[in-house]
Amino acid sequence: MKVLGIDTVNIEKTINSLNNVISCKVVVDDEKISEVHVLADDSRNPKQISRDIQSAVMAGFDMDLDHKKISVAQVDLQHDLVKNSRPKIKLISISSEGNKIEVVVELWDRGDIYESRVSGYNTPRIMQRLLAEATLDCINDIVKMENRFVLEDIRKIRLIEQDVYVVGISLMEPMQEIFLSGTSVVRSDEKRSVVKAVLDAINRKVVNCN
Repeated sequence: MKVLGIDTVNIEKTINSLNNVISCKVVVDDEKISEVHVLADDSRNPKQISRDIQSAVMAGFDMDLDHKKISVAQVDLQHDLVKNSRPKIKLISISSEGNKIEVVVELWDRGDIYESRVSGYNTPRIMQRLLAEATLDCINDIVKMENRFVLEDIRKIRLIEQDVYVVGISLMEPMQEIFLSGTSVVRSDEKRSVVKAVLDAINRKVVNCN
């Protein structure tokens, strides 16, 4: 898409492809780029990131972008989401009464136990979601930010003669919603496989899944 002759979509794609950049937004005013808002990780100096952006825009679009128009916000994902955290599955239980079930998930992390209880109707699909949501509740408690991780979808698929759980999760960051995905092959315990798929989705941000 072009805004007043400026191809903002491809400029944003180019900037997003740069090292350390998580997301960006290009703002056009009076047929010129007036602002470039960038979210990046903190592994490099923001001035270096800004220079990379200037070089990429010049090379790709023959535009001389003033560094003063570039704002770089940085996040330390590893530290912000509890560096060196290693949550482990302590307990998974499901109890039923009539057409309702209650799911309990407990994660152990650095000497503390985090528990979540959620309930809903007793169907296989709902049970999968409840397990995933309970796991995320525990993770959100660990990072001490409510609704930081949000469940989008969970499915069981067949892959090379194996059942596999695939989960999609949104990580809510400033200026950005980051999509994460995780998988877990179903072994003997489907409940555990659901929880491990959730942990796999976020293991680069919070945990190393065991």
